[in-house]
Amino acid sequence: EFFKADVVGLSISFEDEGYYIPIIYQKNQYPDITITLDDFKAELKDLFESEDIKKTGHNLKFDILHLKKYSIDVKGIKDDSMVMSYLLHANRRTHGLKDLTLELLNYKQVEYNELVGKDQGLLIAVDMEQLSHYCIDDSNLSLRLIRRMEKEIDEKELRSLYETIEMPLVKILADMEYVGVKLNVAFLKESALRFQKKITEIEEEIYTIAGHRFNVNSSQQLGELLFEKMN
Repeated sequence: EFFKADVVGLSISFEDEGYYIPIIYQKNQYPDITITLDDFKAELKDLFESEDIKKTGHNLKFDILHLKKYSIDVKGIKDDSMVMSYLLHANRRTHGLKDLTLELLNYKQVEYNELVGKDQGLLIAVDMEQLSHYCIDDSNLSLRLIRRMEKEIDEKELRSLYETIEMPLVKILADMEYVGVKLNVAFLKESALRFQKKITEIEEEIYTIAGHRFNVNSSQQLGELLFEKMN
């Protein structure tokens, strides 16, 4: 849930190099690092909001939402390795980055639980060297996956579908999730009471037809009534 989480850090990768930018860290352990969120925004907000500088990633909607929380409106969204995977292999059990890199790039990434420990400790408690390698792996391998899968996108003639429908939807869905929907809670509570009353009335009607009471939600008891007793 992006509105509850804080950005600990962010990794940016290019073709042959990657960088980790810490935002939240244990300052007593890293006294030489003085980066603040304001520094991050001052240096990189324009880059993220530029249409001319194209961005790729894995599940970009996640990153867009977290950056939007900090008033950074990501533009220039080009490729998403998760969306590519969905488009190419809709029946896959998982489209996770680590599964795809193992399968397509023959590279085994460090699992999140391995990084933070089995007790699920805080991310800021992880050694920054380890954390930076873990995060840079994510951004760099996503870029490598895109290079691998975009060839298949073209071979299967999915480029138009990918670029005109699937990728524009990433930003649209992110905006929808960020804004959310308003709920009339009082109306929903009233509706729940009305539906429960109607359900009770229907259940009583069923018991009358059946000639006895039983668990209507039990498929076994319902089957016995319909097929054995009522034929």
